[in-house]
Amino acid sequence: MPPRGSWDSMSVIRGRSSSSGVIGAVLRLGLLLIAGATAATTLQAQAELKGKVLTDSTRAPVPDVEIVLTQLDRIARTDRSGKFRLTDLPAGTTRVLIRRIGYRSLAYDVELRARDVVELEITMRAGPTQLEPILVTVPPSARISRLDDFERRRQNSAGQFLTADLLRPNDGKRLGDVVRRLRGVRVVPRRAQGSFGQALVSQFTGCYLRVWVDGIMLNNETQVYDLDQMPVASLAGLELYVGFQETPVEFEAPGVHCGALVLWTRDR
Repeated sequence: MPPRGSWDSMSVIRGRSSSSGVIGAVLRLGLLLIAGATAATTLQAQAELKGKVLTDSTRAPVPDVEIVLTQLDRIARTDRSGKFRLTDLPAGTTRVLIRRIGYRSLAYDVELRARDVVELEITMRAGPTQLEPILVTVPPSARISRLDDFERRRQNSAGQFLTADLLRPNDGKRLGDVVRRLRGVRVVPRRAQGSFGQALVSQFTGCYLRVWVDGIMLNNETQVYDLDQMPVASLAGLELYVGFQETPVEFEAPGVHCGALVLWTRDR
């Protein structure tokens, strides 16, 4: 039993009093009115943001553009026609970030008012995209293994090799000046993007050798590797293979018979 003078809410809803049904109905009606008023207030506060994204040059629609409301944690993507839509947004000023790989990102502050529909036409300019940096950690065992393979080929292959001991006295020199002393190749000037560099060609055929750095091929038939990009001081080993017959199968490129320059960098 509740203390004298206290209010037992359960007795109002479920008690035996003849007036309890009326009181319970009044309470339920009050709760419905409160919920309805809250829903109406929320509906009044909602806004909508929609629009279209076009290229600045041809005004063609740009699909798959991310429209990010950074402060509201909302995101949408444009469809094939470049259109997007975000609904049920609270009123106020919000930052809109527009981004897509291959285009320059944009950012705007947009004022959203209750029950308003804000429509934008956004033009994007093609350009490079700065991606998030990726940290790659190579296990120590993998680093040891690649130098083990270097030593194995040095003992059994017909190529030319420069170990770390032979490279260190040349740390202050350009890589082209080091490899030009090796057999079967020539270092030729290379001009690209307004600057001069050095490229490696076969002395016999004049074609460009493939360049591999830490197991990754960095050039192809239309892209020449500039030897000046690689400081000699950063190298732990160098392999040079001239011609198809000298080149190990792991450094062969389809349709290319010039040979390969294989560089291994030092652990940092």
